[in-house]
Order: sequence, then structure tokens, then C-alpha cells
Amino acid sequence: MTAVTLSSVLHLMLVTCERLIAIKYTLVYPSLVTTQKIKVVVIASWFFALCCASLRWPFINQVFDEGIADKIGKMVACTIMFSCIFFVAISYTILYKETPFQKNKIKTQQLP
Repeated sequence: MTAVTLSSVLHLMLVTCERLIAIKYTLVYPSLVTTQKIKVVVIASWFFALCCASLRWPFINQVFDEGIADKIGKMVACTIMFSCIFFVAISYTILYKETPFQKNKIKTQQLP
């Protein structure tokens, strides 16, 4: 698993989280999601992905015996990947259940 793959999954999770906050917690969205916070989180996700991918580089494995760094890198990356997929699935379930409430709210606010 490369840094780009792990970073893509992390970015997908971040976009899903942003949409969940925008729809579920509309009133706190402007104060919770700012441009500065988004930049920090995206840079942190890239840094984390590069750190996980660096554990699989050959010169790192020469420091440790039997490629332990490679095994740790794969384990961390797979754990993060499955956690992100689980989070996205749960978030979309929440968003799917929230949709009827939003539709009803829009209908009641429309003028005849």
C-alpha cells in the first residue's frame, strides 16, 4: 500500500466527515469547519500517510531484523484503511437516515 493509496482513503474519510458535520450539525458547522482547520488536517493526513509508507522503505528495513518495520507499516496502514472504510459506511448510514428529516424541514419552511 503506497502513501497515495492511504492518503486517498484518508481524504475520502475527511470529505465524508465534513459532509456529516454540514448536514447533521448545521449550526456549529461554520465555527467547526474553517479553512485553517481543513489545511491542517489535510497536511496531517499526508504526513501520516508518508510516515506509514516510509516504514516499508528498504533502508528502514535494514535497521530492523526480519523486516519488522515492513510488517508494522502494513499493519498500521491496513488498520487505518479498514477504520476509514468503517467510518464512511457508518457516516453514510447516518446521512441516509437524516435525509427524510431534512426533506420534512424544507417542506415546512416553504411558503404556499
